[in-house]
Amino acid sequence: MLTLDTELEFIPEFVRNVLKIKEYREDKKSRCAYVTLEPTPLLLNSHGNIHGSYIAMLTLIAAENAARLTINEGEFMVAISHSINFLKQPDTLGDIELESCIASKSDRIIHVSTLLSCLDTDIANSTTIFVVEKL
Repeated sequence: MLTLDTELEFIPEFVRNVLKIKEYREDKKSRCAYVTLEPTPLLLNSHGNIHGSYIAMLTLIAAENAARLTINEGEFMVAISHSINFLKQPDTLGDIELESCIASKSDRIIHVSTLLSCLDTDIANSTTIFVVEKL
């Protein structure tokens, strides 16, 4: 069994520490990545809401991890578009969950859909497009 640190070695350690990742799992069959984060005051803006830049970063990281499930050795990917819909701030702050799944994939293009939620509140959703290149 891999440890959480081993599973997340592709995310720089300082980012892992700031994010307070509680759980990370991948489902290669459904081509999805799931992340659960512990809320921390560092996430909040001066109004007590989850900061938009934090939401953007989380949805992009989750999308990258889902897309990574589909590329082969000798390939890399580059994000060419990341579109976020900010839906609603949660009434109560709890664990933050991300579900990021491949919506479609061609030889070179990967479309990823991501949902960020907290308790029963959908906070944001995003669509990210990656292009796959050879090393």
